[in-house]
Amino acid sequence: MFKQHNLIGTMKKLRYYFLILNFLQKNQYPSREQLLAHLQKYDIEISERTLYRALSELSTDFGVDVKLDNRQKGYYIPTKYQLETEIVLNCLKNAVTADILATTPKKRTSITPYVEFSDRAGTVPIELIQLLFRAMLRNYKVKFTYHTLYENKEEEHLVSPLFFKQHHGTWFVVTKEDKELKCFDLERMTDISMTKDRFRDNVEKIRLQYSEVIGLHLVEEELQKIVLSFDRNHKHYLESLPLHHSQEVIEEQQNGRLRVNLMVRPNDDLKQIILKFGKAVKIEEPVALKEEIIRELRQAIDVHA
Repeated sequence: MFKQHNLIGTMKKLRYYFLILNFLQKNQYPSREQLLAHLQKYDIEISERTLYRALSELSTDFGVDVKLDNRQKGYYIPTKYQLETEIVLNCLKNAVTADILATTPKKRTSITPYVEFSDRAGTVPIELIQLLFRAMLRNYKVKFTYHTLYENKEEEHLVSPLFFKQHHGTWFVVTKEDKELKCFDLERMTDISMTKDRFRDNVEKIRLQYSEVIGLHLVEEELQKIVLSFDRNHKHYLESLPLHHSQEVIEEQQNGRLRVNLMVRPNDDLKQIILKFGKAVKIEEPVALKEEIIRELRQAIDVHA
């Protein structure tokens, strides 16, 4: 009973951490009263003192400082903590959303008949992340067994772990094996151990390389400006889920469309995104990318003809 009580208490705290951060992300300078009222909508009755303690714990436990703007008379998250905020929200959203649904209204109920869960569990292998992180900090190579999906076989690898990267909700580790950069899905790594072999690499330079592409696939293409045109219906989508951190959205007055500028090295991930939007997107620049997409579409037509 004691353990169950502690678990319920922990979930309640995670709920109001999540709700506070989510509310601050969506609203400008909400007051203390607005934050408390928002929590009450989700059956969380806490005192002002508990709210202040929660804001303090967000800083000490999660690395997110919530500040009070005296001029605006409301709370906000400074820009330098936005990345930490997104990470915390992303980590909490599945568990907390399920818990919120299960306790609305004021009684617990099964959500299974009302929610279609993904076949992929999407678990975060915490122990593996800790081991890899220690290896990164100490510059030790790691060895592991990796299950490849396409060939359906086990392979042994000895790599230098450089940094983590999330893509489509999955955790990957970016590594160097011999002289080749490779990304590995953490959920397909087994029998991992830290070796006594040391490595030295310019991690910041490699991070820059990955920041110049969409997704995980590095290419030799030059960094260039990509200009896409979308219909206005996609404005909120593009603002909520940017295609890349370099994205710039401009509303064009003459035709009512959206001009989206990106600075990336074109790769297959970019092409897949463009193809996903279908007729809703038009490639303005560069011409070579437009012609490549046209070729792929014609090949797809030939396959289905």
